Amino acid sequence: MVPKQRKFIEWTSKRYLIIIVFFVLFYFFFNLIYTDIKNKTKDDFVKEQLLLAKTAAQGISTLLATYQSDLTFIAKYAPVIDLSTGYKKCLIDYYKMHSNTLDAITRVNASGRIVYTYPYMDSVIGQDISWQDHMIKIFATHKPVISDIFMSVQGYNTIAIHVPVFKDKEFNGSLALLIPLNKIGNKFLDNIGDEKNGHSWLISENLFQIYCRIPGHEGASFIQNTMSDVNTLELIDKIKGSENGTGFSTHQDFSGLNTKKAEKKFVVYQRIPLGSTYWTILISFDEAEIYSSLSKFRLRSTVFLFILFIAVIIYVFSLAKVSNIMKGEAQRKKAERLLKKSEQKFRALVENNPFPMWIADKNGILQDANKALKAILNLTDEDLVGKYSVLKDENLQNDELSLKIKSVFNEQKTVDFTLLWEANKIKHIDLSRAHDLWINVTLFPLLNEKNEITNIVCQWIDISEKIIAEKELISAKEKAEESDHLKSAFLANMSHEIRTPMNGILGFTGLLKKPNLTGEEEKRYINIIEQSGQRMLDTLQNIIDISKIESGQEKISLSDVDLGLLTQELLDFFQPEAQENNLRLSISKQSTDHKINIKTDKDKLNSILTNLIKNALKYTHEGSIEFGCTKEANDQLKFYVKDSGIGIPVKRQNAIFNRFEQADIEDKNVYEGSGLGLSITKAYVEMLGGNIWVESIEKSGSIFYFTLPYNPAVETIVHTDNKKHEDFTTNKPLKILIVEDEEFAATYLNILLEDFAKEIFIANNGLEAVETCKNNPDLDLVLMDIKLPKMNGLTATQKIREFNKDILIIAQTAFAQMGDREKCLNAGCNDFISKPIEKDNLFGLINKYLGANKR
Repeated sequence: MVPKQRKFIEWTSKRYLIIIVFFVLFYFFFNLIYTDIKNKTKDDFVKEQLLLAKTAAQGISTLLATYQSDLTFIAKYAPVIDLSTGYKKCLIDYYKMHSNTLDAITRVNASGRIVYTYPYMDSVIGQDISWQDHMIKIFATHKPVISDIFMSVQGYNTIAIHVPVFKDKEFNGSLALLIPLNKIGNKFLDNIGDEKNGHSWLISENLFQIYCRIPGHEGASFIQNTMSDVNTLELIDKIKGSENGTGFSTHQDFSGLNTKKAEKKFVVYQRIPLGSTYWTILISFDEAEIYSSLSKFRLRSTVFLFILFIAVIIYVFSLAKVSNIMKGEAQRKKAERLLKKSEQKFRALVENNPFPMWIADKNGILQDANKALKAILNLTDEDLVGKYSVLKDENLQNDELSLKIKSVFNEQKTVDFTLLWEANKIKHIDLSRAHDLWINVTLFPLLNEKNEITNIVCQWIDISEKIIAEKELISAKEKAEESDHLKSAFLANMSHEIRTPMNGILGFTGLLKKPNLTGEEEKRYINIIEQSGQRMLDTLQNIIDISKIESGQEKISLSDVDLGLLTQELLDFFQPEAQENNLRLSISKQSTDHKINIKTDKDKLNSILTNLIKNALKYTHEGSIEFGCTKEANDQLKFYVKDSGIGIPVKRQNAIFNRFEQADIEDKNVYEGSGLGLSITKAYVEMLGGNIWVESIEKSGSIFYFTLPYNPAVETIVHTDNKKHEDFTTNKPLKILIVEDEEFAATYLNILLEDFAKEIFIANNGLEAVETCKNNPDLDLVLMDIKLPKMNGLTATQKIREFNKDILIIAQTAFAQMGDREKCLNAGCNDFISKPIEKDNLFGLINKYLGANKR
């Protein structure tokens, strides 16, 4: 572009900018001036209407005050008070003097009945009007009352002014004027507004229309006639809160006697105070009418602005023609340069794209291809361009690709789809990444000047990893949903497992309260309560065990174990239950022939065998149960528990070791149990280095196997007497402190210990425990609960040890988690016992430290 052309274009562009700025500034100042005039016009209008409303309000107020003063004067006239000769003439004369603004004048006696009214109506005389609101008010206050709109006994809507009548200072009824609704409005409001420019209302405190030009509105609710519009509701709030002001209302406009549709109107209001009530004058206008005087000013300004705008447009258009010619030439040259640059970039992008790209005609003959495609096909440009058909290559042959290419030509749309190709059909593909290759293919057309498709552009993207990830995600989702289902079943089962024993405990505890129970009945009820409590304790222990396993807190504690002794103890323990259910429980002869001592975690091995034997007893209704252990050739111990029970369906045999599952999870007659026993068993077996599995035939029985490494014990195992101590003896009665915030638990311990205690103290929190120990240095024993209010048991123990090193402190807690024993010992406790506390365990601990041979 030559310098002169450039300068001319720059000059023209500046003129455009100046014109735009000019019009913006002109519009801004014009709008500013117009808005100021508009606001002033509205303010003047409001002042004018308020002046009219105030004048009308003063007239109405004066008229009603005059009426009230006249009535008060007449009410003191003796014949009116006594209802004697001459009172009727007095009322008639007053009515005739004011008949242009009154409906009637009425005398009411002290009981609220009409004695006389004029104009006279025989049907009205004697009517009881004591129920009317204004009568109720005058009876209550004995003061003048102006009523709201009401239906008079004469049969028309009206307003009443009532003044009390007194005889010797005693209330003797009232004297009332009935004022027609329209006459007050006609007298004072007809000159405000007109049918074209505005309308006026007179409404009562309760929003009934005393005066309105619209037929049928007088006596009706103002809110209802304005359709309870939000503008009207806001206006009513303003009227209640201030003497005068402005707002908006939506109501029917009218012309003559014909009503029109509802419209939003600008409203000016003025309140009329009337003693105990008030009326309000409303004047409404179409807001546009307020500004009608500005219409000529606005019209002239608009015409001027339009003429100015046309003149400028003509001027600019003449300049633009020249400018556009010069710009067009400059843009054409610029487009040529950009197109050339774009082609170079496109060629570089396509050529260096790591994904295959090619351009083909409608028959699939390649017109161009990038390096990636050439590498896959192992072909050169000479072999590809104009010769190679992507639709006929046996390596790439795919009916879907062919159909999609044809659809692009037919529909002239971009197509994006995914193909599954066999990886070994495409050269240079890494087969180790996929045995299937998922490729996302994008096809889009190239058009000529006539909008006809000439070629197809194609790009491949390997999405195999994405597809695999999606499949894995779907699989994970399905597993999560299955886990959620199992957990829901587990929670339902837990509810059953807790509520069932609780039902036994609470139910039979209630039965124990029945009078005249036999000893046999009491024993049977107590056994049921004990069994229910043990069942609940087993459930809670399972939940604790599985929680410790899942959180990784469960640890292995190795010791020397005599397997012969362990299996014999299990036989002795479960034999009574088996005999009670007519089942044969035995240890295999092979297990008892060999003495096997190993190093393992005794508690976990005992738990494994206990769970398996319990399961066998639970699901075996007749026949026998056998368990035992054999030593295998590969330094493995093989344990088994065999039963003749109901068996396990094949489809459930792998699932029974999962968390929250039972073999009978879908059975309507579900057996009791948490569904955690076998999952805990499996976890313990694997922690000890073994494996567990089951062989079962439905309705014929099951055999559970598990293996453990054979680790022989180094030293000979010395058997100790495991007999539980049910009682103990001491050199002297003991002085004992029970620290327990739970009343029943404290009572239970008190009963256990009262037979051999000299004195028992109870503390409800840690602070009381410390204070009791300070005041009683000769205490022998403290049973310290860990979870206490105000000060916990561990802190209380530390405080006690600061002044008493010798006292025996045994910690007790319902939260027997790993590490609790160590925490208690570190705080200064001598030993630890977990809740629920069994008598034998507690006495054994006390014997250990305070038995007759200890002190």
